[in-house]
Amino acid sequence: MTLSKKLTRWEESYDKGENNILYPQVEVVKFLNRYITKKLDYSGGARELIKGNKHNKIRCLDFACGVGIHSMLCEEFGLEAYGVDISSIAINKSKYYAKTRGFDELSDRFIILHPDKPKLPFEDDFFDLSIAESCLDSMHFEFAKDNYKEIRRVTKRFIYFSLIGFDSLSQEEFENNDEIVSKKHEYGTIQSYYNLNKIKLLLEDDFHKLVYLVKINNLSVLDNKGNMSCRFYGVIDFNS
Repeated sequence: MTLSKKLTRWEESYDKGENNILYPQVEVVKFLNRYITKKLDYSGGARELIKGNKHNKIRCLDFACGVGIHSMLCEEFGLEAYGVDISSIAINKSKYYAKTRGFDELSDRFIILHPDKPKLPFEDDFFDLSIAESCLDSMHFEFAKDNYKEIRRVTKRFIYFSLIGFDSLSQEEFENNDEIVSKKHEYGTIQSYYNLNKIKLLLEDDFHKLVYLVKINNLSVLDNKGNMSCRFYGVIDFNS
């Protein structure tokens, strides 16, 4: 798939509202509450678990932010969030949604990335943490590796990620399984499935910095084919 087609497919998907995710993923909420800012009560009481930068702000990168739901979640946790995505439609929706929810400053921190250049427009260790929710598995594996290295470069402490897996695939299929989605949802985009060995290849030496990695399986009892899908959720701590 050419880069122009890749971007076009994502623009079409966001234009149709297929990826208008308006509720945060529960694993992202758990990550923030467990490692970044512990909420203590319903009145806004919280305890920061990490220290912010010299401006007393904990900065967070929401990589491939889509319509910005996790960027807004980070703001609710008291963080200074930045969202990046290759889709201008997604970024425009993020800006709009942020303003409608009162996050005016956040709306100015959504940035459109070039689709074929993984270079992020931030200096080394600019962020205290980065979130890569359901995105590194939506690109060719080699490109995912390049993007991960950039996320690593700009992140000082924590990286949270999630990756889709599929238990019925053989090892050979995992190693050569970048496919173009043929279903209506996200039609024409890339889907890459992961297992433990492929995660090791993605993270390389950083695999040993993992402090959390779980695999959650999903099996629909209405699916008479018995297909099992799964997703990996991981947290890397560079201070571990």
